[in-house]
Amino acid sequence: MNHKTLFIFLQFLLFCIIRVEGQPNIVWQKCLGGTDNDFFRDAIQTSDNGFITCLYTSSNDGDLAGLTSTMGWVIKFDLEFNIQWEKHYSTPDFGNAPLKVRELNNGQFVFGGNGGIGCKNFHGSTDLFLMKTNSLGDTLWNACFGSFGFEDFQNFLPTLDGGYLITGVSSSTGGDIPFHYGASSNYDAVILKTDSIGNLLWLKNLGGSADAVSYTHLRAHETVLDLVCRLLLETKTIQICYECLTPAQSPT
Repeated sequence: MNHKTLFIFLQFLLFCIIRVEGQPNIVWQKCLGGTDNDFFRDAIQTSDNGFITCLYTSSNDGDLAGLTSTMGWVIKFDLEFNIQWEKHYSTPDFGNAPLKVRELNNGQFVFGGNGGIGCKNFHGSTDLFLMKTNSLGDTLWNACFGSFGFEDFQNFLPTLDGGYLITGVSSSTGGDIPFHYGASSNYDAVILKTDSIGNLLWLKNLGGSADAVSYTHLRAHETVLDLVCRLLLETKTIQICYECLTPAQSPT
């Protein structure tokens, strides 16, 4: 074996050792869902060292057997991923789908997502949705914001005055949306602010003749929430309340 061949062999052997030793050990794993598409939309670690998750599913069997609607699935786990409680916030008459969750420092949870029939102030099709629950997932209040057409939720944050800042997109006008740029096939970026119980304080939409979320106002690799935070923080219009969140969710 010449020196070049030996060198290549040693490199390969070292690579294999690193790959074997570098693999993490699986402590536990669980499967949840049914025979159709099931996946997590959001998951955070909670103050009790457990986890709370928002899930999407289109299954109606397995863990979803017997449900009349599979939207709005939220599960709270302990540290070992045992289910402590689970909720389904959507029924045929109550079409809400939490997509993002944040834990407040008092142990309560706030969810953002897409709302439908049964949500307070629902306008039509799909609205932006905000909901607050206690530590066991029981609903304290919910609210919807949008037009008579389609809105899609993107993100939210608590603000220093106790309210919430929500971002999303809209394809229509009416209701809370004063006007719409371009055709209904294009989206405007939507920014709205609520008080501490979900009452709408103000709403702004940004856009042009094309999709605002893709082309009009965003810098490269910037999400709608990035845009909102950049514009509002640069102008000192609003302050995000990271102290309202548990330490695991606050930026380092």
